[in-house]
Amino acid sequence: MKRIEELIEQLSLLEHILEARFIQERSTQTQTVIEKGHQVGRALKETEQMIEWNICSRKSG
Repeated sequence: MKRIEELIEQLSLLEHILEARFIQERSTQTQTVIEKGHQVGRALKETEQMIEWNICSRKSG
């Protein structure tokens, strides 16, 4: 009976470790998505500015 209790305790600890690792991985993935979103946002802003510049150049040229 003692051995079964020890195994149950070990499984419980393992469950907590796996949950913590899962949460950490999700956090890392979320941070990556946020960073990529910022990069895309900057690229879109730069593209928008180039388009505006091209339009203005054509009108004045």
